[in-house]
Amino acid sequence: MLNTMFDEKTGFEFKEIEYNNKKYRVDVLKYPYVKYCELLGCKELTSTFCLSDGYVYGNMCDIAFERKGTIGRGNDRCEFYFHRN
Repeated sequence: MLNTMFDEKTGFEFKEIEYNNKKYRVDVLKYPYVKYCELLGCKELTSTFCLSDGYVYGNMCDIAFERKGTIGRGNDRCEFYFHRN
């Protein structure tokens, strides 16, 4: 799925860490929205993209979403960790 929606042509880089029927872990290593917001002079908006992930992924039935950090909030990567409850 990631390769069809968010690929290197659009400025993203991913590293899949774990993928099975119970867990999915992926790190985003390059996140173009940081660059775009900087170019437009509104770097502070990048954290809103991070915040929206919690709303999008945080209320799925029987699947938990966790993360320790994001590029938009100063980390070197965006961590996505999904697991079945």
